[in-house]
Amino acid sequence: MASVENVVASLGGNNNASSDVLPAYSNSGANRVVVMDIAMCVAGATPASVSSITGGGLTWARRSVVTLTDNDGSDHSSSLERWWAFASAQVSSQVFTVNYTGSPKTHAIAMLSVAGAFTPSSPWDTDASLPKTGTHAGASSNPTVSGVAVDDLVPVFLSASTTRNGDFSQVPPSGYTTVGPSHQEPAAGNDRSYMVGGYLVSTGPQSGITLTGGASETVWLMAADAIAGDDVPPPLPPRSYGQVIS
Repeated sequence: MASVENVVASLGGNNNASSDVLPAYSNSGANRVVVMDIAMCVAGATPASVSSITGGGLTWARRSVVTLTDNDGSDHSSSLERWWAFASAQVSSQVFTVNYTGSPKTHAIAMLSVAGAFTPSSPWDTDASLPKTGTHAGASSNPTVSGVAVDDLVPVFLSASTTRNGDFSQVPPSGYTTVGPSHQEPAAGNDRSYMVGGYLVSTGPQSGITLTGGASETVWLMAADAIAGDDVPPPLPPRSYGQVIS
């Protein structure tokens, strides 16, 4: 059965930095999926992005990206990216560096590892609805994405949101285990980066799922996804049908 472990969500970056060297990270065993969410805010109309993640002997790939340009009408932009790596061996006190394009004014980072993925080297649920992302800027509302479906028996959902300024009291959807919060505030002004994630181990295939955060925000981004668990049932044996005639 899939499980989540080694959650780290207190990583906030330096103002206007082009890279972030993270504290040493460890997980609990081999064949893990390591997931990193990065929330960024920049004072400009072009959202910042992650160009690469290096170190620790892992090969990282971008899973999803969602951006909100000029999100308050005064030239500020937010972005949220999810990256992942397959760790065939246990990760022990490894240091990762997140490299940016656009030197975000603030950035918040959360990491976790998933054990028990059906195929750790290619872990993501293949349903066409995934990854599912959403954005909002305007009147206060709860972060929401809808129309999410998962094909496999025990997926792990991952969600995150970020806001540009103001207080942040977001909690993940009802029933989720909280990841975070992670946040960073600049020395002066707005352009804050906040993130709260969550995960839920499902009990079966589902469709038409709506994920809603537990607090309202004026600016938010959200990403939902699923990892297939290792107890996906095997195919049923062939069946034959007939009639006995005496």
